[in-house]
Amino acid sequence: MGRQTRAPIGSHQALFPAALFLAALVLVLPSSALASSGKPRLSLALKGIAPELAESCGAQRWIRETEVGQPVTATVRVRDSHQRMRRLRALTLLEVSRCEGRSWVRVSHKRLGRKRGRYTQPVETSQAGNYRVRVQLRRKRRNMKYSRPRYLRVAGDDAAAVIDVPVSFEVRNVNRSATTCRPGVDGLAYRIQGRLVGPREALIATEGPRAVTLYLHELAHGQWFWRFTPVPPYDYVAAQARAGHTSIVIDRLGYGLSPRPPGTQTCLGAQADMAHQIVDQLRSGVYASQELMPVAFERVAIAGHGLGGAVAESATYSFGNVDALVLLGWASGGFTSQAIQTKTAQDIACATGGEPSEPGGSPGYAYFHSSAESYRETDFHDVDPAVFGLANGMRARDPCGDNASIDLIITSSAMHSDEITVPVLLVHGMEDATYDQPEAGEQQGELYGASEDVTTIFIEDASHALTLERKATEMREQVAAWLAQHGL
Repeated sequence: MGRQTRAPIGSHQALFPAALFLAALVLVLPSSALASSGKPRLSLALKGIAPELAESCGAQRWIRETEVGQPVTATVRVRDSHQRMRRLRALTLLEVSRCEGRSWVRVSHKRLGRKRGRYTQPVETSQAGNYRVRVQLRRKRRNMKYSRPRYLRVAGDDAAAVIDVPVSFEVRNVNRSATTCRPGVDGLAYRIQGRLVGPREALIATEGPRAVTLYLHELAHGQWFWRFTPVPPYDYVAAQARAGHTSIVIDRLGYGLSPRPPGTQTCLGAQADMAHQIVDQLRSGVYASQELMPVAFERVAIAGHGLGGAVAESATYSFGNVDALVLLGWASGGFTSQAIQTKTAQDIACATGGEPSEPGGSPGYAYFHSSAESYRETDFHDVDPAVFGLANGMRARDPCGDNASIDLIITSSAMHSDEITVPVLLVHGMEDATYDQPEAGEQQGELYGASEDVTTIFIEDASHALTLERKATEMREQVAAWLAQHGL
């Protein structure tokens, strides 16, 4: 296939699937609870649906089951003829959580009020799965917290068709890539945490080739950038699974659920080496998963966002064991003054010792974006405020060793990109404040002289955080089509 460049995609608002679940949900706080024992008795009734004893999130529970697409309303009644409830002014809360692996992850949390009476609250979700619905009474001064959960299973096409399970990979923090490190690496073994998300039919099939794409995140992010479960319409890998593609997302060393060694003890070259080690394990099927028998993949692509793209690119020209390369928001030149200033601020923070990775964590970490304003101005153009707020709350400090090797990986990219022979897809936001576009994206595409298959896509009205902007649906569809064309 020859080299091709696609024209900018037209702008139209992405359509978000909206699905409400269940039939009717009633949470009742009886008036006798506070007057008698002093501890409220919380009860939940689900009209028309009888509970059954079944497994949910690692334990046997009484489960109500229904289908995706049914509207639900939670009705909470706080009734008390006794004066204690009025005197304590306890806060009534309604919380909904979804099971992720074997842990409950909150998807909504609503403060209903401090007065007695009746509260109604719609409960929304666009994904099938196991849910916990909980009403609570809280008052911090008296350390009062009463709650009672009920459990729901929402069945639908996604639950049957998509597998989403935790996986992990044993790697060594070493650098054998073409990208040099500064100052160095510790050479120790670590377990990298991630998720496997893909179509069930492809993953449990006993015959036929399997394909997977390994996704590497940008500075300040984590695997959540690709798997944005708090707002399902922006869940990139779930959408790719529904389109027939299997994905691995990881927290790179120093981020998220993966270990966080001292930030000066790793670098982007080592990140490329660890990505290469993960690719080898995906090909051999030698990795860990508690919920799915590990499978071997015949075809493996590697993808990255921003500096994660530089890492994916380095892994490709350094080791050559991937079948395709996908780069979102990455170019080795054409940086704006805003991007340079942002990096310089992180340079200064790291030069003075950085900060702990988290409270009580390893030293030598620093934010790439020093503030929410910097993050928004650099990475976003048209974003739902709720999505930005959640993303900003998950924004992470970066290992200072990664920061120290940014210039080195940029130089390495310019020197070795023409050694890549596999198909390459480049995706850029036209409003990306990190680059002067479209010049940076076009020039990057010219670097892959040894590849006969280079595609460059520009997304109108989108910036750097391509999976989280309102044009995310268009971007996903373009990437999915390209993966399908290349047997991935």
